[in-house]
Amino acid sequence: SNPLYQIAVLACICMIPIGSYYGMDSPAPIESYLKKSIDSLDSNETTGHIDLTHKEYMQFMEIYSVPNIFFCFIAGYIIDSFLGRRKGAVVFCTICTIGCFLFSAGAFMNSLIVMYAGRFIFGIGSESVALCEYAYNIHWFDRTKVKKGSDYKPIIGLSFAFSIAITWFWGV
Repeated sequence: SNPLYQIAVLACICMIPIGSYYGMDSPAPIESYLKKSIDSLDSNETTGHIDLTHKEYMQFMEIYSVPNIFFCFIAGYIIDSFLGRRKGAVVFCTICTIGCFLFSAGAFMNSLIVMYAGRFIFGIGSESVALCEYAYNIHWFDRTKVKKGSDYKPIIGLSFAFSIAITWFWGV
């Protein structure tokens, strides 16, 4: 029930989705840099040339979003029924990492298909990581779930913990 311990837990919870937030938003601001990088790779390699149009480039965001239409339901069920918060966070962070690696490898190989596959896989893991973050918040800061007579008393309420977790990344 130490308040410093609860603040440390909340800080750790806030760190869970940082990598997925960086990866989720990364294509939009780096469009011109990525296109230049692909063009410079093409001049040094004998692989096929990728000349991305703006529409093809913005499909990176669309392909990221498509799996999240349905997979959040599946991921929530998997976290609640099979993996739990801890293993779920590790599994879905690993999926995000694999997706980022494929996206980078596709850019290096000048393969738009591999880049799209990387974004799709990243999309599967990214929002699922956010679900793990929410599960941790509920576990630690939902005052209605604390048993009567327990030594643990959350000093931060659930809504405030969610607001800190959501805005923590943007303030860092």
